[in-house]
Amino acid sequence: MRKTFLTGRLSGTSVFRAEICAAEDAAQDSKICQVIRSLVAGFRAGDTEAAFRYVSPVLRGAFGRPLHFAQMVRQGYPMLWQPGELRFLGLRAPRGVPVQNLVLCDQRGAPWHLGFEMMRVKDEGWRINGVEIVQNPHARI
Repeated sequence: MRKTFLTGRLSGTSVFRAEICAAEDAAQDSKICQVIRSLVAGFRAGDTEAAFRYVSPVLRGAFGRPLHFAQMVRQGYPMLWQPGELRFLGLRAPRGVPVQNLVLCDQRGAPWHLGFEMMRVKDEGWRINGVEIVQNPHARI
C-alpha cells in the first residue's frame, strides 16, 4: 500500500543508496534528516506551527493553516504524530527528486517505512514536499 499527501510521484522504485561517498552528498543528507527530525519534534511537542515551517510552500499553500495540516497528519499519518525512534535508511532520487527513506515506530511500537519527498526552497533550505507510506512488514528498528 502506498499513500502520499501530494501526488503519486513517489511510486517509482529505486535502489536505496547504501553508502554516501561524497562529502557534499553527506552534508545534504544531514540537512534533509535534520528537517525531518525538526518536523517530528514539532509534532511530538504538539507545536503544529513549528512543524508547519518544515513543509514546502506547495504544502503550506494546499493546507493554508498549521491546524489544517495537523488534522491531516493526525488522520492520514498518525504514526508521525508521536513516533518512537527514527532510523534513516538512505536518500534516493527518482526522476531527480530527493526522497529520504526512514523507518519509525508508531505509538504501539509497530514499524513504518516512509519516504519523505524533499524540495530545496530558496532562502529556506530543504523542506518536506510529500510523504509516502510504504507497506513493509519486515521493517525493523
